[in-house]
Amino acid sequence: MWHEFAAQTFDATVYDPRYFGDDGDKRWESAEGADAWARQCLTQASESGAVAVLMPAAAASNGRARALRRTLLRSGVLRALVTGLAEDRDLWLLCEVESERSQQVLLIDAAGEPARVAAAWRGFQADPAHAAAAGFAVRVVDRLDDQVDLTPARPVTVEVGRFPVLRTAYLERPVEEPPLLEPDPATHGVLTLGELADAGAVEMHRSPPTVVSAEGTTPMLTAKDIRLGRAPSRLGDAGVAGAVVIRAGDIAVARREGAVRVCAEPGALLGPGLDLLRIDPKTLDPGFLAGILRAAVDDMPEGDIDLHKVEIPRFPLEVQRRYAAEFARLRRLEADWQSRRTEIEQLVRLGHRGLATGRLRPVAGA
Repeated sequence: MWHEFAAQTFDATVYDPRYFGDDGDKRWESAEGADAWARQCLTQASESGAVAVLMPAAAASNGRARALRRTLLRSGVLRALVTGLAEDRDLWLLCEVESERSQQVLLIDAAGEPARVAAAWRGFQADPAHAAAAGFAVRVVDRLDDQVDLTPARPVTVEVGRFPVLRTAYLERPVEEPPLLEPDPATHGVLTLGELADAGAVEMHRSPPTVVSAEGTTPMLTAKDIRLGRAPSRLGDAGVAGAVVIRAGDIAVARREGAVRVCAEPGALLGPGLDLLRIDPKTLDPGFLAGILRAAVDDMPEGDIDLHKVEIPRFPLEVQRRYAAEFARLRRLEADWQSRRTEIEQLVRLGHRGLATGRLRPVAGA
């Protein structure tokens, strides 16, 4: 825990409140919790130490973090604030002032170009008037008003100029096609998941809450990992009684997240609050069962579902595998939609901004 190192100072500190604590810990959703840990990091920075903080995006302008912003600006500790690197968080760069207090702060919107941010930061450190930083260096006194709003001015000219390139990339990108499905007039028998468990075709497991441990060394899968499709992001204690170690082919279910995953890699711990189904591969195809479970949790958005009552069509393995292939195509379609949604939102935003400011115009004859 952090208090074990409270007497030490560090030359560099990287802090990310959103990934500290258990999933669902409301302390890390509020600006107040983030403020407290930002201040703690500063107290343990060495005289020349730097602190990189991922703060909630709202903390740049809302009332709850206004006192923190004012303090950091007045003291010269806040050296830069970068937006646009993550959907809901900004990067704050903090450093205790060694000599004369800085009169300027770097406020920059990454706008999808992290290299530009790096160049601006290097230039700003050398001289706030440096060409790479000049457009983003802001006088501290200009932001020390009643609001202390540190939201960077959006780089309109740079952003809207990317519209033609983004449009071309969007049009040239292959489209993921939906699976070819048709109504099935036949009726199929079903078995519940509970009946399959009673028959030994499925084992159902849950890890105890005690698997979460600050001293844990084993990668642990969380509900958010399943929803975001990422690798295990936490560490847990595999030695706790009842801890479940994932095997390849296991199916992890995050009911409240409405997410299901067939686990490809063995060795990670199952996080608390998740269900794990371990199947007999001679009876069930994991991709098929995962698709059935995804439909079941989709129908219960609050996660209030009894997995034992989920009905599974009685198909032979070869038919299950055909269904599993179509479920996989649906997952790819969903991933494609999520990616395209981001691209479309960016095109719409830049198009509106460019036309409204006169920086873009309709192509003649188009």
